[in-house]
Amino acid sequence: MAVAGDIACKPGSAVTTTACQQANTAKLISSDANVDLVQTLGDNQYENGLLTEFQNAYDKSWGAFKAKTHPAPGNHEYQSTSAPNGEGYYAYFGSAAHGPSGYYSYDVGAWHVVVLNTNCNKVACTAGSAQEKWLRSDLAATAQPCIAAVAHSPRYSSGPLGSDTSWLPLYSDLLGAHTDLLLSGDDHDYERFAPQDNASNASPNGIVQLVVGTGGKSTTGLSSVRLPNSVVGNGRVFGVLKLTLASGSYSGTFEPDRAAGSTFTDSFSGACH
Repeated sequence: MAVAGDIACKPGSAVTTTACQQANTAKLISSDANVDLVQTLGDNQYENGLLTEFQNAYDKSWGAFKAKTHPAPGNHEYQSTSAPNGEGYYAYFGSAAHGPSGYYSYDVGAWHVVVLNTNCNKVACTAGSAQEKWLRSDLAATAQPCIAAVAHSPRYSSGPLGSDTSWLPLYSDLLGAHTDLLLSGDDHDYERFAPQDNASNASPNGIVQLVVGTGGKSTTGLSSVRLPNSVVGNGRVFGVLKLTLASGSYSGTFEPDRAAGSTFTDSFSGACH
């Protein structure tokens, strides 16, 4: 699984070493025959997620993998006043986007993957909301031994946007189901956390969260004083996280966009709960 969020600049934007590197990050996927599927982490298309923007920017880079892409909605998909409910995003990805709510799940190998919509002002995230009730039911129904979740807004982040508490009920449900991995974007950096609970406590029963907002749009830096349980991070890197989802375990390697001068990398592995 190739993973990243915060991907394509507005059509016509200048390509620099610090912005609009979506073509290079796409090459990290196209050159790897082992990539079976692509999971985006939201803010797929800037600035407003309009259909014309998707067609003229995202489609010319990451669009090459559209047939094997599982998308997630970010806040920029809802940014336009002319398409305030993500109309461009849902039109571009079609049935794969699972509109109009944007949340869904799928199985791959021994894994169950839940894709959430953390635009909580558009699709409610509160306890008892349609999304929260769906999530509890979906997690209870799966027989897969391993669980991964996708949420554009990170529960924890040392980046400039910081940790997002607006979807705490959904995170609590993920914890209760012994979710193994949480994949997020929003902050334009890379950060990996050790397993933790809903109160910043390290816990062997917690969730390993990764922020991978490195898909190409830009870099926004990372605080020099990182949050508790932050294992590794880099705020000035583009690239793609490549996950191997095995039966009962996982491993991952962050592959940097060396064409843009990025050299940082990270590798890790773990067992499912």
